[in-house]
Amino acid sequence: MTSHTPGYDWRVAVQDIVVWSEKLPDWQRDALRRLSASLQLDSAAEDELYSICRFPHALLDNGSKQPVAQTLAAHHVPAGLGNVGAVTLGAIRQPKNVNALDADQSLILKNKDLRVEDVPRTL
Repeated sequence: MTSHTPGYDWRVAVQDIVVWSEKLPDWQRDALRRLSASLQLDSAAEDELYSICRFPHALLDNGSKQPVAQTLAAHHVPAGLGNVGAVTLGAIRQPKNVNALDADQSLILKNKDLRVEDVPRTL
């Protein structure tokens, strides 16, 4: 994967996910492809992924045809949006289910209090 550097471009991160996913089973790579397109799976997609997962282990009904996984590839993710500006988080207000912050508290962030390079990568 690409090394972590200040100013890390999200497009590189997305391509890193594509490369990382190559080690995953086909059903997971197919799920990533589907999620990259719509961010949610309908019941038909869940059924198809279920079949892709079970087929190699002979866990489908007799006579079921082999499902074909369409795995995540570079052409499934955006190459970029041209020049996009920096995104700055200025405050968190009315948090729900956030540790150590009450729902009536606000967290105000000064310029550069939280940067992408402060967040550890967990891929």
